[in-house]
Amino acid sequence: MADDASSSDAAVRALTQKLRHPILDIRERALAALAFKLDNGLLAPADVGRHLPLLRALLEWFNHEDKGSKEADVLAMLRRLAEEDPAASRRLMDLGAADFMRDLSRCVRRRPPRRPPSRPPVGTSERTLRRCPRSNRVSPRLPRVASLPPH
Repeated sequence: MADDASSSDAAVRALTQKLRHPILDIRERALAALAFKLDNGLLAPADVGRHLPLLRALLEWFNHEDKGSKEADVLAMLRRLAEEDPAASRRLMDLGAADFMRDLSRCVRRRPPRRPPSRPPVGTSERTLRRCPRSNRVSPRLPRVASLPPH
């Protein structure tokens, strides 16, 4: 039993280091590994919930410049841990997670809307080409090739 506790502690410490890594891809893979281990019983929520540095690393995800597209997954993980382990919930509260999440939600609401893409989607280009008079169209069978200057 002591070996199980020490191996789970080692696994949680390793995941914590990866969740704090400056490279986004490493953080995302660590998050996926944490979810996998919890889903498959390789780690218990109590193993993760008692490890304060891992909880802090999950909260600090939002402080990185490159957050990636996994913000919702991080929030889901925090919620899962808080719901499945009362001790994790208390530790998150001790870390100031409630205030942090409140501030985070305010920032998300203030975030400007995404800019439209710099070029139109392919479908839009095709519709535009279909509206052009046939005389202005380039034949798809005859690609344009730049001529070489004479020697």
